[in-house]
Amino acid sequence: MRVLKLGDINSPHLRRITLGLQREGVTVAVFTLATPRDAWAEEHGVDLHVYARGNSGSDLSKLRYLRAVPALRAFINRYRPDIVHAHYATSYGLLGALMGRHPLVISAWGSDVLVFPRRSAAHAAMLRWILRRSDVVLSISKALTEACAQYTQVPVVQNPFGIDASTFQPGKLEGPFPAGALVFGTIKGLGPIYGTDVLLRSFARTLELLPDVPLGLLICGDGPERSTYEELARSLGIAERTVFTGRLAMDQVPAHHRMIDVFANLSRSESFGVSVIEASAAAVPVVATRVGGLPEVVNEGVTGLLVPVDDVEATAAAFVRLARDPDLRLALGTAGRQFVLNSFEEHRTIRTLVDTYTQLLGRKEAHQA
Repeated sequence: MRVLKLGDINSPHLRRITLGLQREGVTVAVFTLATPRDAWAEEHGVDLHVYARGNSGSDLSKLRYLRAVPALRAFINRYRPDIVHAHYATSYGLLGALMGRHPLVISAWGSDVLVFPRRSAAHAAMLRWILRRSDVVLSISKALTEACAQYTQVPVVQNPFGIDASTFQPGKLEGPFPAGALVFGTIKGLGPIYGTDVLLRSFARTLELLPDVPLGLLICGDGPERSTYEELARSLGIAERTVFTGRLAMDQVPAHHRMIDVFANLSRSESFGVSVIEASAAAVPVVATRVGGLPEVVNEGVTGLLVPVDDVEATAAAFVRLARDPDLRLALGTAGRQFVLNSFEEHRTIRTLVDTYTQLLGRKEAHQA
């Protein structure tokens, strides 16, 4: 089976999926508009075509994808894939839909369905046009599946992101804080949607409530708002207790999860929550907002605690509760790891993909017979 992936070659999700398919004997090529950060494709034997023209300017411009159509058509004629699979509906999904080639699989990842169509009636119409030209839509959570169903009659299959839990082992690692410090932390992009400002304010409030407890805040990730958040930390008087690491390489993520005692995902919108299942796989208890797909990856009171969006007092109360109760932290973390092993192992995601591809090819062959 030959599969052509349309997507961002730097995405850790796309890379994990590609390697998983290769392990199942699927031949995978990738067409991308993103400039590779490294030699990952070469190192893993992935046939990669980078369309670099027009990559300057706004990433939101759909003209980039329109300009890439001739190059993609030529690549398809050379590669001759059995399946075309586009990742992220309103960018690479648009590119796939313009090809008019079947079977076409489109994966919805989050803001492409939860945010994009709300901008205007024209945006909603574009999403409908894209999804209706696929043979199946893949969604990463129940919340996103329900959202997709509002825009298409095409079958929507729920297939959550999975992880290799063996790379996320329990056991505390010392990080940038003094020995014995209780570390709250997150591993997310630094943009307004991810609630980093709420995390900083909640941590500041926690310090007020627990003045005699050695606490630290580890913020891993980068983004356009980093300098704003660093200034907020200074204005809140918590800069000396807060460390911003910048963007982590994929192989650095597991170790940084183990430097954290309580993981926080305080997103204002979240389709799934891969960072949460990574933390749980490392047996780290989680505090997350009750929004989107996060309640699907945090079992309230069993693997973590859920709080309202933008609620500093509720979040600080959850932090204080966990800081004061090491037995609860241990219980939530232990249950979280088992939850991931039972529900979010990567092989489940890959098996669903292979089964979906096989079914689509079977239908195509039956139609041609």
